[in-house]
Amino acid sequence: MFIDLHTHTNYSDGLMSINDITKWIKKKNIGVAITDHNAIEGAIQAHKKDKNRITLGIEVGASTGEHAVLLFYDLDNLKEFYENKIKNKIIKNTLTRWWETKLTPTEIIEYSEDYNYLTIAAHPYSRILVRKTWNFNKIENIKKLHALEILNSASPMFDNKKVEQIAKKLNKPGVAGSDAHLLENIGKAGIEIETNSNEETLNNIKKGKIQVKGRSFNTIERTRYVTKIAKNNALEYLSKNILKR
Repeated sequence: MFIDLHTHTNYSDGLMSINDITKWIKKKNIGVAITDHNAIEGAIQAHKKDKNRITLGIEVGASTGEHAVLLFYDLDNLKEFYENKIKNKIIKNTLTRWWETKLTPTEIIEYSEDYNYLTIAAHPYSRILVRKTWNFNKIENIKKLHALEILNSASPMFDNKKVEQIAKKLNKPGVAGSDAHLLENIGKAGIEIETNSNEETLNNIKKGKIQVKGRSFNTIERTRYVTKIAKNNALEYLSKNILKR
């Protein structure tokens, strides 16, 4: 089965409804991980509609800018993690840092043992968004990191190639996801795996027993992606922080 491990719904900054996503992946015969920024309701609702095709996840932004995609074995663990570690630690009322939390990368990795999830460094190298770049040399428990996202469709291929080199250096598995915020981008990147079991999928990611497939967005796709997300985020910020005053 092909699984796109990085997607966003309209429960965070995506422009896709849960209904549209579940119809799309059924039509394409693929699976997805719902990984909204510091939010889990999209993953919960999608999981209710199609447990076999939905992997439970969340993308958490660290206090120092790094992003981590967390994939969960269990719905209860996802809910408990959100309530205890995310809900009250989200950075609020800021246009440029809204996706960050008060958690450090070290804490995000460490909590995986208590809440039974996989920690994946999301788009860990970027020449454009420097604040999102992971400094692996400064994270003391980096050996506990489960994988690196070596193919992110929203990142240029030269950045993805750099991450692939870093993953080899750290001896960590590489995974892939589209980082889709638009329906048309779901499935542009992901992993191929010979199982439909969520538990086996996550275990095989840990072991590196997967195939990475996909590509970066082309120029037209990237322009459309960036324009629509930037507009959506700006309008969301205005509605929550300016227009309500």
